[in-house]
Amino acid sequence: MSLRKKLRYQAEAQLDKMLNALWVAAEEQIGEIPGIRAPELLKAASGGRTDTIKHELVTKITNYKELELERFFNRQQDLELEEKAGKGKSK
Repeated sequence: MSLRKKLRYQAEAQLDKMLNALWVAAEEQIGEIPGIRAPELLKAASGGRTDTIKHELVTKITNYKELELERFFNRQQDLELEEKAGKGKSK
């Protein structure tokens, strides 16, 4: 499995947690109002394009995670170069 695919799976899980939090908040706001349910409220908020929006959000989260990994890798590379340069000077 590619790194990108693993990141997408992790992003989907993270998005599911966010959506669950929204679901709970929607249910709290609805309370006992008859005729309104959380799915309807969330669909209205999304304009009904939930699959497209979910795909876009997963992509954004994945891109962010990929960028974080790239930054981490670059920092590690910089540290290794500094360490090698420091050893070269001490000899």
